[in-house]
Amino acid sequence: MGRKDELFPSPRRKKKGHAGRRFIVFLLILVILIAVCVLFNSINNGHVAMEKCSVTVPTLKDGLRILHISDLHGQTFGRDQVNLARSWKDENIVCSVVCITGDVIGADGNSAPFIDMLDKLPSSTTGYVFFIAGDEDPSPVIYTPHEGDSPMASWVLEAGNHGATYLDCPTLVTISGQKVWFCPEEAMNTDTAARRRDYQKRLDDAYAQEVSEERDAMIMYLNYHLDRLDRIDEARMEMSADHTYIVLTHGPFREGTRNSTMDVRVSGVSMTYPVALVLAGHLCGGQVRIPLLNIPVYADRDRWFPAENTVSGLHAVNGTYQYISPGLGSCREYPWYFSRRVFNEPAVTLLTLTRALK
Repeated sequence: MGRKDELFPSPRRKKKGHAGRRFIVFLLILVILIAVCVLFNSINNGHVAMEKCSVTVPTLKDGLRILHISDLHGQTFGRDQVNLARSWKDENIVCSVVCITGDVIGADGNSAPFIDMLDKLPSSTTGYVFFIAGDEDPSPVIYTPHEGDSPMASWVLEAGNHGATYLDCPTLVTISGQKVWFCPEEAMNTDTAARRRDYQKRLDDAYAQEVSEERDAMIMYLNYHLDRLDRIDEARMEMSADHTYIVLTHGPFREGTRNSTMDVRVSGVSMTYPVALVLAGHLCGGQVRIPLLNIPVYADRDRWFPAENTVSGLHAVNGTYQYISPGLGSCREYPWYFSRRVFNEPAVTLLTLTRALK
């Protein structure tokens, strides 16, 4: 006959067995939940939403539709960006102008996803596609030795060959008889006289050096900037109070920082003009969001749980409308544990500028 403890197991041993099984079940459920979340997030990140926003601009005589895209970060959405293109093709979007506010190139320097996106942009009634560089893009202008006779980076030249214009000075577009200026933030209030003196001195110093590839590259770079200053001055000569001004910037304007004590304005020859709309990006919609609640977790400058209108969407800064794009990719400036979009669907935006009140 067996031992008593074999025939009648102790309650303690039986309890340990149940606890072990419960722990294994808990781990299995946890693994399944994590797998479901990862799968959902992967599917979510592969789909691009089309946001729509209306903005009142009293200076406009007629409507203006802008497709605003930002922060691609070299991401691909299907082969040749077919899933990205679906966001505007499904709704038969037709816009007046396409504005791209930086961080388009991936960390590896690959420009192919950006170029593929340009090739699939929707029909534009004007044909204008403007883009600026972001803080994580390669420099758009090169001052070191390189092939070719242009100071522009290869990715900028390639974008130009695919119908996009690098916006480095105020550019006038006439749409339905109304004049609209698209201006990069850097050129809003540039002191062209002071900058020209600085560049000219550097150019004179460069010409005084011995001939070398480095010298020639620097001369090309400085001549580009002098030409850009001339184009800014020429644009200012054409500006008028009855024109509409739209500014493209990568990092958003914020209350209490730049331009905090004045209206957001573009400098003309003898006066400044109020900006109707600022288009920005950079923040990728907060990048990481709390599921179900859709609350952004982090923004740059160590701001935890920022207000929604400070990371995406339309809001006013110093009396001027600013639209911050939710973005497409993920910013590398965020802490490593927030290096991917999490529960944050990529999106592009169709902005309708209208004279009517919202």
